[in-house]
Amino acid sequence: MKKLTLILLLLSLSAVATAQTLMPPEFPGGKNAFHDFLNKNISWPDKNVQGIVTVGFTVEKDGQLTNIHIVKALSPKLDMEAMRVINLSPKWVPARQNNKFIKSNYSVPISFIVQVIQPVRVKDVQLSPGHNADITIEEPISGNDANDPPDKIYTSVEKAPQFPGGMAKFFQYIEDGLKNEKITEADAGRVIVSFVAERDGSLTDIKIARSVGAKSDALALKLLKNSPKWLPAMRYGRPVRVAFAVPVPIKPNI
Repeated sequence: MKKLTLILLLLSLSAVATAQTLMPPEFPGGKNAFHDFLNKNISWPDKNVQGIVTVGFTVEKDGQLTNIHIVKALSPKLDMEAMRVINLSPKWVPARQNNKFIKSNYSVPISFIVQVIQPVRVKDVQLSPGHNADITIEEPISGNDANDPPDKIYTSVEKAPQFPGGMAKFFQYIEDGLKNEKITEADAGRVIVSFVAERDGSLTDIKIARSVGAKSDALALKLLKNSPKWLPAMRYGRPVRVAFAVPVPIKPNI
């Protein structure tokens, strides 16, 4: 019995050591370079929808991306655009384990947030051939949504809801909220959380849109539930309820 216990302990320690030497794949140049790549190559084929598309793929040993697919869909046009951009990606730095490159599966969230600078009535707009050729309009858009119920949840707005101070402050809030938590490599990942941003900036209907694991999901939910009020979404110059989603990075610290 003692010998069996010792063997199991050694196997467990070996597994921990292996996990600690695993380095995930990375876009060449890191996260900032990946964001720059997306900004330069992304387009907005469906301005009536906003949110996040999660794209999964396999990073081969040579850094080539294969098996590109949709993990979390948003709309057919935006899903196809997200896949198109990932297909344009240069080779990644592959995952490493024990200083050797290995094949690995990975996924990334791609955010589509549409902002209309100045809404106008459709009757004042003259559509022209070309990019507008596939646009069909059945009835004019109301300038003040007067016929909409007051509790309607929108998906398209002039101005998206915003964490006070912007996304940089939001990620700092996440980092500060996790500094006293013990997070291992196994718990690390990017949780996608959806919610409704209310007219007063409070967040309701907070849910996990893409899971990483029980512990990471619970931490992400806790952070959003304890979040300060956001600046509300604006539509036609007035605050409205809007469905929204954000990535919550859970980083290892032990």
